[in-house]
Amino acid sequence: CPEGQQLDSTFFLCVGCAPGTYQTMTEEVRVIQGKAFKESYPTARECPIGAFSDKVGSTSCRRCPLYLTNDEPGSDSQEKCYVTPGAPDLELHFINNTPRVTGNHVEMEFNITRPTLDLKCTLDNEEKDCSSGYVSFYTHNSKVFEFKVSAYNTRVDFSEKARMVPTVFDPNFCLVWLINDGITVEGNTVRVYFDHSGPATEFRCSLDRKNGFPCKNPVELSYVEKGRHRFRIVPLRCGIKRRALSFRFTV
Repeated sequence: CPEGQQLDSTFFLCVGCAPGTYQTMTEEVRVIQGKAFKESYPTARECPIGAFSDKVGSTSCRRCPLYLTNDEPGSDSQEKCYVTPGAPDLELHFINNTPRVTGNHVEMEFNITRPTLDLKCTLDNEEKDCSSGYVSFYTHNSKVFEFKVSAYNTRVDFSEKARMVPTVFDPNFCLVWLINDGITVEGNTVRVYFDHSGPATEFRCSLDRKNGFPCKNPVELSYVEKGRHRFRIVPLRCGIKRRALSFRFTV
């Protein structure tokens, strides 16, 4: 049978291993006319506790993320993983001098103390995906805001309140921010969507602090290696009145 399939012993056909299982080889010893023969054939085995497979035709199971597990073998969804007892507290730490307010634009960049999935950030009742560790909002209340992060399967919410001194908006100040959820990842192709204020008409982008290149919205990056990366967008022709945008994302 091809990879990811098992032998149906009733009809002697190869069929895909169901979600929650993976392909493995089973050995049997048969005796024919007094002689022993060892045979092996593909079968489906349930994923062990702490792992899952969510598609037909798996050849291996995926582990639940760090500090997450599940209750039973044969799990077919990552959503069945939950936080293990004794896992360290999930905490958020702002970095790179954020939260940062310019006019009515708020930027936040942060780290969390243990891995999680599908982070959702909320500011002034507006929710956005912030799994990259960066998020930006427009807000009509630039003095006091409430920032919440909801983390996948953690049953924990963060609430961060801060009193911000509003920055007088300068129309000649070049500022760059992400729009439309900011980043899309399809395989090894990454697209970055951004907008800007001020007189900037040209931009220079760089990936992982390598040589920069001219760019415009949207930026498309091809053949990006798997792993965590840093991307930077610098507005040009703004003199000293500018602020570059730097953020991290994962492929």
